[in-house]
Amino acid sequence: MFFLLMASLVWSQDDLTTYILVRQADRTGGEDVLSEKGEIRARELSRVLEYVDLDMVYCSDYRRTRATVDPMLRQKGMEATIYNAKDIPGFVETLESHQGKTVLIVGHSNTVPQTINMLGVSPPVPDLNHDQYDRLYIVSRSMTGDTRLVTLQFGEDTP
Repeated sequence: MFFLLMASLVWSQDDLTTYILVRQADRTGGEDVLSEKGEIRARELSRVLEYVDLDMVYCSDYRRTRATVDPMLRQKGMEATIYNAKDIPGFVETLESHQGKTVLIVGHSNTVPQTINMLGVSPPVPDLNHDQYDRLYIVSRSMTGDTRLVTLQFGEDTP
């Protein structure tokens, strides 16, 4: 989370809004559950975010997204707020109310890039491949609307 530290040196913490976005962890086929690899990745997400001071956590209303974030929620003693994955424009409006906060969002191969793009990132981020689970995106926005994107990987590499 080196980027969060560097961004805080450029912008004051109150001026910086940070969104951390991940796709739900690995699943097998079309089932709404995590595979064994997915359960390992969910625990790895918890480890990666252990020292990040989150103000809010959002996930879509699917078992696989909730299972992805559950280890981290238990570790931090937090609860997730469910968002409607079929209304990303409405969800992004909600996100706009978190100025100066750090927010984790767990979504899907299409909703994560769509959310990132609606937050003002340029160039646009393409949808993730159906078997791509290892991306962690950090979108930082200043009060003036300056938006920065950092793309990281966590857990076992996927295509």
